[in-house]
Amino acid sequence: MPTIRPTPSIRSGRWDCRPPASVARPAPVTPAAPLEVRLGVAGDEGSRGFELTVRDSGPGIPAESRTRIFEQGFSTKDPVQTAGAGRGFGLALVNQAVLRLGGTLDVGSHHAGGARFTVRLPLPEGARP
Repeated sequence: MPTIRPTPSIRSGRWDCRPPASVARPAPVTPAAPLEVRLGVAGDEGSRGFELTVRDSGPGIPAESRTRIFEQGFSTKDPVQTAGAGRGFGLALVNQAVLRLGGTLDVGSHHAGGARFTVRLPLPEGARP
């Protein structure tokens, strides 16, 4: 599994690991914090779908924040360290898109540390894995 640094984004259907120049990026949580991205087909014959898992090596999501992590405007980031407005929208927008596609978005922790997000989307009608 390749390691991607910094957090990747998708532009024009390809991976682009450079943030836009206009976006202030916080310092990595750990030096060269690895990011793991996995995509596959999961489920049994009657309910197969895509599964995308993204895991980082940061501090993870505190258990008390996991019930609110997908609320618009909620952020676990320190507002002093990450000066500026606009925090707490990314996961809310991702969750909204996933729900519109009939999928689920789960958050958890990895046994080696860091946060783990798993998106599950149903295969389109008539699609074969």
